[in-house]
Amino acid sequence: MRKLVVAVGLLMLGVLVGGGCGGGEPQGKSLAQQYQEALKLSDARQKATKLATLAGKQKQAGDLLSMGSTLSAAKEAAYQVKDADSRARTLAEIAAAYARMEHGPDDVKKMLKDAAAATKEIEDPLTKIRVLAELAATTGKSVKNVDLAASYLKTAEETAGTLESPPSKTIALGSIAAAYHKIERSADADRVIKVATDQARAQSDLPVQTECLAEIAGALYAMDKPDEAKQTLAAAEKAASEITDDEKHAYALLHIVKKMLSAKKTAGAKELLSKAQDHALKVTDNGVKMQLGSEIEALDKDL
Repeated sequence: MRKLVVAVGLLMLGVLVGGGCGGGEPQGKSLAQQYQEALKLSDARQKATKLATLAGKQKQAGDLLSMGSTLSAAKEAAYQVKDADSRARTLAEIAAAYARMEHGPDDVKKMLKDAAAATKEIEDPLTKIRVLAELAATTGKSVKNVDLAASYLKTAEETAGTLESPPSKTIALGSIAAAYHKIERSADADRVIKVATDQARAQSDLPVQTECLAEIAGALYAMDKPDEAKQTLAAAEKAASEITDDEKHAYALLHIVKKMLSAKKTAGAKELLSKAQDHALKVTDNGVKMQLGSEIEALDKDL
């Protein structure tokens, strides 16, 4: 009897430790449960993206009927997104999901058309350009419609022409050039980045020139042109070195470091941060000095 009690006790312990009789495998939520939970999400964009991800799992499981229903629910949620820029992005993402799963080609075309229409509602030009660039990249890479993608970037270029701020225009052109690169329109990518570079080098305001050149370097890294990016960063550093105002000099160097971080190319960033610290310490306005110190400390933690 004692042996029997011990055996039963060991069996119960095994069940508790193993989580049941399922061989220790984790008992996660079923795809059906995940679907119901996704439907309850109040944020339309989050709901759409969650459902699109779930549809991919359903396809992998071989449940094509449920996949189709889930994609339809994702599409419906995408159209419920209120602000235009998020709606355009979401429609493009769901269209890409449809394309990846080889489902509803007509739905893909309509969603892309409606995403493009949504960009016309975006009031901020720079935001509009960024969304158009994302839409183009999605259309070219996922949906494989390069001509349509290029048409979005032409619209983005026209919008960039309306920008007056040199840094904003540089950011816009960099986004456009990177998107051209993603859809394998290298000639257009090189053309746009050259325009941005020429405009940046023409800036007489050294802090502005530094910022613009740093933005272009980031775009060049995104275009898989590391050598050109390094040369452009060197030009940005040279422009920064000629800034006589300590506050502006420090901020210019911080902008370069931020671009290096975003591109994950941090060689030499510590040295630039140290130089920024030297200039920050010379700033007479204590409020500005503290702000610079906080930004330097935050960047140092990321390096």
